Amino acid sequence: MLIPQVLYGTYKTVRSDLRRVVAKLKKSGMLDAVLGSQCIDVSASLGQIFLENPYPGVGTVPAFYVSVLGDLLIDSTATGEVSPEREEMLFQELLLTPWGMSAILGRNNAQFWLMNTPWRLAPYVEAVEHHRAVLDAVGLRFCGGTSGDSQKPWWNFPGGPVYALANLGVQSADLDGLMDQGLMPNWKTLARPLELV
Repeated sequence: MLIPQVLYGTYKTVRSDLRRVVAKLKKSGMLDAVLGSQCIDVSASLGQIFLENPYPGVGTVPAFYVSVLGDLLIDSTATGEVSPEREEMLFQELLLTPWGMSAILGRNNAQFWLMNTPWRLAPYVEAVEHHRAVLDAVGLRFCGGTSGDSQKPWWNFPGGPVYALANLGVQSADLDGLMDQGLMPNWKTLARPLELV
């Protein structure tokens, strides 16, 4: 999986560099153009892929902090610096790449992008299905806020696909089987109309 170079480093460095990037993204520009064309192949690099911002003391090690982009966009949206139309466009762009999908897997980012936006759920799950082989190939390098919780599959963090499928009406008894069997060629047959939880 390729991840933009600006997302790699210590947490402090990535956050500082991304503030300048997000300042550009607030108004215009495509994600890939603003983030730059230089990417790092995670298979040839050390470091975990943080789906949630690290706990204090953890972010001093170089890693891929994909959570930071969403975190800064959440702040900008809350203050009205990013319009709803711009937010929607950025969400659609994140769906286009495996690293973009990973930026929506952590709890805070998944809640921001998916909660109270039912029109995003099905496109999100379809994008997950599309990128799943690439995400699977990365292995167990995904983690939440601590480096010790990286032994779970990428899809099994709070938020992400399980949240989306549950809110599309897939019952909890079906969720584990769907994910274990390669996610969901049949998820649409299991979905039922359901109010967001």
